[in-house]
Amino acid sequence: MVLTGPGSPDFGDVQKRAYTLCQKLPGKPRQFPITYGLCLYHWGRAEFKIAHPLAVKLLETANRIENENAVSSDVTSDEAVMAACNINGMIAFHMGESEQAHAYLTRSVDLYQPDRDAALYPIYLMDFGVFGRFYLALACVACNKTDMAHQHARDAYELAQTLNQPHSVGFSLLANMIVAAQCDEPEVAQQYSQQCVAFSSQFGFPEFIGMSRVVRGWAAAKLGHPSEGLDDLKEGYTLWAAQDLKTGNRGLPV
Repeated sequence: MVLTGPGSPDFGDVQKRAYTLCQKLPGKPRQFPITYGLCLYHWGRAEFKIAHPLAVKLLETANRIENENAVSSDVTSDEAVMAACNINGMIAFHMGESEQAHAYLTRSVDLYQPDRDAALYPIYLMDFGVFGRFYLALACVACNKTDMAHQHARDAYELAQTLNQPHSVGFSLLANMIVAAQCDEPEVAQQYSQQCVAFSSQFGFPEFIGMSRVVRGWAAAKLGHPSEGLDDLKEGYTLWAAQDLKTGNRGLPV
């Protein structure tokens, strides 16, 4: 998922097999994180008619665990609520429900404790503190809360520097880049896009490189270099589109 994106067929095949096997085993072990993984795949494919019911199921489970003040064999209350609100917020954002997305993501981010929750990264394939702030920043822009959007993006970057997670650093750069682009700040967007291309090239994150080149091309065109910018934008979009991620286009400035 880190190298190919959550919408890739290979990632989807793994999640579908895991979910099917989980349903067949006694007690359905690891059902919560496995359901999250399947939901993440359908989110990445923009298949919200499938992803949304799975996300609602996760939220119902999380609320039950929280209300019963219980710890299941799989997840704690805070982990469940944090993960469920994260994925529900992401889905709500892409369905155009920006205020609801803001509420979900705020709840998720508020629960995050780096010393405790950074260890969840290999389970959910994202850091809820960094990625949650990334999407919370996007939701803030959509809700016309641009100052808060910039702050959440900066917080994502600062947090990512403390974690041993290159992918999270990439997401934090995307957060600042996309917020700057959506706020029509081409100089700032150009700075972060160049930084993200250089960083992501070191680690082989084609999704990040593609999105960054789209924004870098947009920024170049805005700053008076339309031909150069259009070439960069086209090549970036081709690279990004090849990753099969269908939900990233709402964050792009084109």
